[in-house]
Amino acid sequence: MQRFGRQNGHNLQTTLDCPTITTMTTPDKTLLALGVVLFSALIVALFTSLKRGRNVAPLLPFFLLPIVMIAWPEIKSMKAGGVEIDKQGEINQAVASNFTRNPDDKDAVARYRAELTRLDDLKSAHPDRPLPAQTLSNLQATVKELNGHGNLRPESLVAISHAQLLLGETNAAQANLHRAVSADTNLVRSIDPRLKMLLRTHVH
Repeated sequence: MQRFGRQNGHNLQTTLDCPTITTMTTPDKTLLALGVVLFSALIVALFTSLKRGRNVAPLLPFFLLPIVMIAWPEIKSMKAGGVEIDKQGEINQAVASNFTRNPDDKDAVARYRAELTRLDDLKSAHPDRPLPAQTLSNLQATVKELNGHGNLRPESLVAISHAQLLLGETNAAQANLHRAVSADTNLVRSIDPRLKMLLRTHVH
């Protein structure tokens, strides 16, 4: 995923996290589709007005709405005037659901691990800002669904361990991480450094 920020002279700041269409939730896809329809309608209205020699200035502010609708799945934070939106702490539910349904799929595991790393980066950057309750609930649901599964890939165990670490379940995270590394020692190179620290201590 690519993340970037944007700021202009109108006191507008945004942080975007660019997902693919497959990682969007159904509401996000709906909002994207409606935004495209509205934007297309405004384009038609704009060219019609130009063709008839009418003043198009009143139409221009309306373009902001479909732009926000289209970009909404990608917007993680936004400040405009006195309005502030912060979604950075929210987990990508489509990514989490895909991992829960397909815990042995390499792509699903990789996307989920990347999402957990993003959340851990955010948590490290803002230690005074707890993760949203919805994110914690999602992590707990994933762990509950998959923890103890007897046939998980080592990479999946690493992902579950990282989720448990974010939940503060250190002992359980250690146990799953040791299981993963025991099954595949090559995993150590790809483990997040914050998670790797659990390998230096013993499970109680």
